[in-house]
Amino acid sequence: MGDGGVSQLCAGQGFVAQIMIRINIFVPKMGLPSGGDQLQSQDPNLHPACRKVLKSLKAHWKGLTLFVKYGEVPMDNNEAERRMRGPAVARKNYYGSGAVWSGHFAARMFSILQTLRLGELNPRLWLTAYLQCCADRGGTAPEDLTPFLPWKMSDEQRAAFQLHPLTLNTS
Repeated sequence: MGDGGVSQLCAGQGFVAQIMIRINIFVPKMGLPSGGDQLQSQDPNLHPACRKVLKSLKAHWKGLTLFVKYGEVPMDNNEAERRMRGPAVARKNYYGSGAVWSGHFAARMFSILQTLRLGELNPRLWLTAYLQCCADRGGTAPEDLTPFLPWKMSDEQRAAFQLHPLTLNTS
């Protein structure tokens, strides 16, 4: 196939294993050791675009290979970008509140709402419970936020705030 047998080495391997095989084979050919610590190729005839790529690869090597050591780290940030899409698209609707404080408030609320979504909790139920707690305390926030933190909630609390699929009326 013109790839020096790399396709045969990758056959039957998982996606991450295939990438690591390719990295270990091709990175040294590009002038970087497998650790990405230093440029080995100081060829003065190296095209400036290639030099720029190698410089960037060297600078970002640790982050580019983090997913190999920690399997829970995704190889891309598509998930984060998808989650930012709603606020980014909707921001034109928020121009009516031009104060800086309102922008900070919106950012905090988006962060809270996305955290709840990641925890598969219903933001409306959670926010209602939190605001009710604040009202019960005379309009002040609770000193202990533990009952409202998704990662600290008991199973009973999580069940109370769980996202439930919408029931569609089929009649």
